[in-house]
Amino acid sequence: LKPLSLSRRPPTLVRHIHVTISVTVAIIHNSDTVTSMPFRHPVSVEYKHMTIPFIAAHANPVIPTAEGLRTGWYQHLATGVHAMRVGLFGFWPALGTMHLRMSLAIGLSFLVVLGCLCGYVGGIATENAMTFQAERLKSDARMAAALLSRNLEERETEIDLLRRSSAFVRGDLSGNDVLASLERLKSARKELAWVGIADQHGRIIAGTGGMLVGAEVSHRPWFVEGLRGVYSGDVHEAVLLAKRLPHRTPSGEPLRLVDFSAPIIDDRNQLRGVLVAHAHWQWVTDVVASTMDGAGAEKGAESFLIDRYGNILHPFEAAGNILLPKSMGTEEPGASIQWPDGARYVTASTPVIAKTLQDLGWRIVIRHPEALALAPVTRLRDKFKLIGFLSTIAITLVAWHLSRRFSRPIEAVALATQTLKTGLDTPSYPHRPGCQELAQMIDAMKSISAMAQRDALTGVFNRRSADQLMELMFDRRTNLGTGYGVILIDADHFKKVNDQFGHHTGDAVLIDLCRITEGLLRGDDKLARIGGEEFLVLLPDVGDLSGVYAVAERIRAAIEQHHFAGAGRITASIGCAFASSQDRAAQAILERADQALYQAKAAGRNQVVEAWA
Repeated sequence: LKPLSLSRRPPTLVRHIHVTISVTVAIIHNSDTVTSMPFRHPVSVEYKHMTIPFIAAHANPVIPTAEGLRTGWYQHLATGVHAMRVGLFGFWPALGTMHLRMSLAIGLSFLVVLGCLCGYVGGIATENAMTFQAERLKSDARMAAALLSRNLEERETEIDLLRRSSAFVRGDLSGNDVLASLERLKSARKELAWVGIADQHGRIIAGTGGMLVGAEVSHRPWFVEGLRGVYSGDVHEAVLLAKRLPHRTPSGEPLRLVDFSAPIIDDRNQLRGVLVAHAHWQWVTDVVASTMDGAGAEKGAESFLIDRYGNILHPFEAAGNILLPKSMGTEEPGASIQWPDGARYVTASTPVIAKTLQDLGWRIVIRHPEALALAPVTRLRDKFKLIGFLSTIAITLVAWHLSRRFSRPIEAVALATQTLKTGLDTPSYPHRPGCQELAQMIDAMKSISAMAQRDALTGVFNRRSADQLMELMFDRRTNLGTGYGVILIDADHFKKVNDQFGHHTGDAVLIDLCRITEGLLRGDDKLARIGGEEFLVLLPDVGDLSGVYAVAERIRAAIEQHHFAGAGRITASIGCAFASSQDRAAQAILERADQALYQAKAAGRNQVVEAWA
């Protein structure tokens, strides 16, 4: 089924799948001959208080043979229905409907507002999360630097106090008392790898475990600096102790030490030697790592110990593999900087400031990947997006429901105007407009509908409606073979009525004539005014011309016997005709009735003449 005019289909029809079907009705007789009859019958579909006009379409059917229907029915069925087209894209123009536009507008507006709110809240959350993470890293870096500084100060203080003891100032530096003191210090401090004494000439005279005794160390930095005062040295690889204290981690890190030394002065302020302690580098790295337990190393945070030249001292694996950004040390808390590997990290750095005589120039650097630092914000945004998406769908559905209640009367009016335009049926208007403006529009549309389909004076169908009704009658005759008749009525000498009694009386005569004629018609019969005093009667479902003639004669007699107010007696000439299978157009039967009408007038008026096909 398809609308009679695709270019005029009502806008609300696009909400349905548009289907065009061409069907051949095959009638199989006893022989192999097949006859076909195209099906073309006007119908109307009622949908939600709206009358939608439809008419079946027949488009060049392919007639299958009887043998084909028996052997390959499915193939011929596909051929016979070859014009079936399901236009799924018929839904696309539905965007033009008011309720859908309103729903989408409300839903999209809500989505835009929610998106802006999400962006604003997300921006604030990102900024706060970045600042919080940077401050946390800065705090951890300061804690590590402070702890490392305190440990350096303690080791330096221990060496300074030990060298001032009486055994070192006045006793034998290579004696048992001094050696026992060295062993006690090493045992008390697990971080110490070796403790010893070198004489003023740079030769080891005492050492824990008896190691390095007799070794010449006059050129070692700790000895040279230790002659001048208390000294804390930078990290270095073990030289003399490397073979005696084998130490290599799974990562291949060699034994590295940190030196603490101080001069031994007697009571006469004379130099007796240099006290030295070698601390394991692992001690320093353990101090740094201990603070990272609170920084969330398992979450991706990394810590580095940097020397004064920007080299990575810890971790050993990072040395040479990770490059530091050039802006290191200048970033502000909350800053996310890009490292040479191309990734962005929330970075914090703090110098290690120990109250020692030498500034080692060390710096603690902690970094955390920006993606991991902002992971909670990202999860919050994802949840916000999901909630926003679901909320948008809910709001859109609610708006769809509410807008349908609001727009349904308007769509019904739009369909009524389209029905009025096609002229195939009487427009149907909503019973509850919903607002005053729409009620006024419906009243205006009803007036326009009446003006478009009805004669303003008599209230019967006008010429335009009569032509459309004639086409429908002809279609029914073509498709179903039903007969119908046509009667043409013309008031005799009507000009004299207008001239003698005035147009007002003439109008009253026409109104009475219509009332008399309608009183003699059946419910399905139609009366139309097609000229000044000329009227057309359509009689569907009549058997033959004699039935049409009988109705025409009753109308003529009723008009002749009626007394018209202000005009008296008036007669009418009538021509009638019956539809023929030889008619090729709807106007053919009307032309025959018109010829019969002229014959009635020529024969003296006030009579009925029938036209034979």
